[in-house]
Amino acid sequence: MSEIINIQDQDYVFIGEQSVLEGDLNFYGPTKLAGKLKGNIHILDKSSLTVEPGGFIQGTLNCHNVEIFGHVDGDIISTGKITVHSFAKMKGTAKAKSFSFNANAQIDINGHAEDKA
Repeated sequence: MSEIINIQDQDYVFIGEQSVLEGDLNFYGPTKLAGKLKGNIHILDKSSLTVEPGGFIQGTLNCHNVEIFGHVDGDIISTGKITVHSFAKMKGTAKAKSFSFNANAQIDINGHAEDKA
């Protein structure tokens, strides 16, 4: 007998690769974006945002940690860490506690890290 998943008990957001969204969006829980978004994302708790390969965001991100495998064109305000993985693209401004850029990431940002270490 398989276990039934109650959607009300799930605490994550997944936006599929064929999705196209526009506007200001507020989320709770870990959020993964594989589609396209033109607008602003606000993660309203300490959960992470992941821009999946093929995912694209044009706008402002307000979140704790963000991992970029796809493409972000805009501003990121992070209370945690911004990680840009290999072959990902990031353009705009970024403020975070810390940054991590992997080899072959395409970066064109004006950034500020708050971590003094």
